[in-house]
Amino acid sequence: MRRRLIGRAAPLGHPTPRHGRRAFAALLAGGLLAGTPLAQAGAAARPGKPPAVAWDLLAQARPAAKALGAPIAFPPALDQLDGRQVTITGSMVPLEARFEQTRFLLTQQPQDCESCIEGGPSRYVEVRSQPLHYSGQPYTMTGRLQLLRQDASGLYYRLLDSRLAAS
Repeated sequence: MRRRLIGRAAPLGHPTPRHGRRAFAALLAGGLLAGTPLAQAGAAARPGKPPAVAWDLLAQARPAAKALGAPIAFPPALDQLDGRQVTITGSMVPLEARFEQTRFLLTQQPQDCESCIEGGPSRYVEVRSQPLHYSGQPYTMTGRLQLLRQDASGLYYRLLDSRLAAS
């Protein structure tokens, strides 16, 4: 049974029946939902800034065959970004017990377990950056994306010459 929402606010995240899908599409196209998962479905380009790469796009990479060491097949949207400056937001997973980190993993969500690899290699980006202090807060990093088609480490992505993105 569907309730009509006349004279009341719609639940958060739902367009009101009066405005419908066209208003929602206008919000999305106008950038008012920038930073939300819906707006980050792919690599969103912003004028004067590197495109933001969504974790859902990164997760689409798969080994081309089931054999160990098989090359990785990347979606065409990622192939276009190979070697280009991009921005990725995620949580830091330190690789060394140091005060400042220059090499770490970036993942979509904070880790529940220090030694677990949740979601597989498509859910991690190796970052090489200026020295950064670890915090539990998300990091927005800008750097040159390198697609690792057949890397011995088993990783799929590397972000080189990266730095904290300007807000």
